[in-house]
Amino acid sequence: MLLAQQYAPDLTKLKDYFIQTPLGYMVRGDMSGAVDKLGSNAKLRVDAMMNPETGLNAGLDFLTGGAGTIGKTVGKNAFKPFTQSRFLESKPSNPNPLVGTRYEVTDLGLLVPQKTIKAEDLYGSTIVPKQSDITSRGQRIESVSDMPLKNPVITTGGFDYPRDKSLFDKNIIYASNQSASQTDINRLLNAYDENIKRGGTGTIYLAPTTMGKGSEYFSNMSKDVALNFIDNKRISKSLIKELDNEIKNGIGKSKALPDWKGIMSEEGRNQLATESKYRKAFMNRLENQKYQKEMGFNIQDIEGAVLADRLKGVGSDMIGDTLIKVDPKKLKMMEGSHPAYTHDIVGGQYEGTLGTNISIPKLYGDDFFNALQSGKIKGYPKNLSKNTNPMQDTLGVLYMGKSGELGKFIDEPTVERLMFEQKLKGLI
Repeated sequence: MLLAQQYAPDLTKLKDYFIQTPLGYMVRGDMSGAVDKLGSNAKLRVDAMMNPETGLNAGLDFLTGGAGTIGKTVGKNAFKPFTQSRFLESKPSNPNPLVGTRYEVTDLGLLVPQKTIKAEDLYGSTIVPKQSDITSRGQRIESVSDMPLKNPVITTGGFDYPRDKSLFDKNIIYASNQSASQTDINRLLNAYDENIKRGGTGTIYLAPTTMGKGSEYFSNMSKDVALNFIDNKRISKSLIKELDNEIKNGIGKSKALPDWKGIMSEEGRNQLATESKYRKAFMNRLENQKYQKEMGFNIQDIEGAVLADRLKGVGSDMIGDTLIKVDPKKLKMMEGSHPAYTHDIVGGQYEGTLGTNISIPKLYGDDFFNALQSGKIKGYPKNLSKNTNPMQDTLGVLYMGKSGELGKFIDEPTVERLMFEQKLKGLI
């Protein structure tokens, strides 16, 4: 009755709507079509219909394709056409548990197995931290927000880059742009020299550390998934114009990019493919729900699809998940094949994991970190404690090697701290 009232007297529109619903597919005997319309959570929704507490809402979701808030919004959102129903309302005060989980990926089996390194085996070595995004590698993203991707996306990040078998066999350990790659090589070589001077073993590890939310926007994966929604013909010309203007004018978190050529132009697509500043600005704008609602996705589902499962929720500036053993005598840079970065660093292999993630201050020790922040370290006698963001500024000094500590020398107290963390995880 509500459907008839909403669409009356346009019965043709009602018919066109109905045949696109999961129930419409079932009536025509097309069960695979019905499941496809329900998306990756079809079983979850069918199970919910069997539950007396959720049956009514789930049944209405089944009828409409899953607007997500049926019971509370009948007459407002419940009977929107299916082509507008893949965006799910979710607020911090009332989160929808499906948001962030609606994606399907296929593991392509590209990675060498993880192995655990004992903390005591690191004694005398030096660990050099390197901020890295936490995207996955070797996963083919098939669908997001219940929409099968016309152009599936293969993930190419992040911590697992050196675990790719094809790169592992070539001793490729990291990808970056040319100047950044050379800086990293210099840091690793200097860390080796310092290690030898301190009586170390000469063993050097490059260790990715987690970057914060949104760091995945710098790579191509998030924007490649998002372009599937841009190109599904559900975004209006007026909203395209808004998007382009906001990128040009620097609305929100991004700087103005007045030379932006436009999302529907070949030049604009090339800008996205070749420069991270455009990718980040593009994805930052898509965080605005006006875009998600019209194109039918939740940006949290894109995030869930591209990030490595084991690193979700870990937090920023954590270290220990991945250690890459470096051979200083073989370090070099070469042009690479990564879609977002121009060069590879060669000269080492993935070694393993500590099996736990600890904060950078905990790795270096609170005494050292606090002394560095307050300007009491000879290598960097500048007080950062009164800065607007003292923690981030101090971490930046560490990452850039300006403190005189090009990496963390693993002495006995550090081994004991790491062993304690591994014991907490039940690894020893």
